[in-house]
Amino acid sequence: AATAEAARSAALSTPASRAEAATLRENVTDAVDGVLDGAADDGVFAAFTDLQAATVQALAESAGSAPDVVTVRQQAVQPSLVVAHCNVTDRPATEAEAQILARNRVRHPGFVPPGELEVLRNAQ
Repeated sequence: AATAEAARSAALSTPASRAEAATLRENVTDAVDGVLDGAADDGVFAAFTDLQAATVQALAESAGSAPDVVTVRQQAVQPSLVVAHCNVTDRPATEAEAQILARNRVRHPGFVPPGELEVLRNAQ
């Protein structure tokens, strides 16, 4: 029952990125495969096979509209708005800045430290 509910929830979810959709798909597929390995009843096997196929299809559709997560390397300390402006061109820099701050747990928007940052590209 828990696996069926997890698959249903995953199919109804809106992944934040294509990577998250792929992770959800992998987790649900592994869980359903575990149920299928122990299924002695043909009806249970058929139901979970159908559930797995429907979940994979739903996640593929939602992944198609989800943004890509790319890693960018910052060479110096910069304000988050500058980082957003330099690395994201598909939406307003203020929107991208908010996602960069949240995704990378930046402490202060005026001082993004050098190093690798995750940035969403092609966000809808």
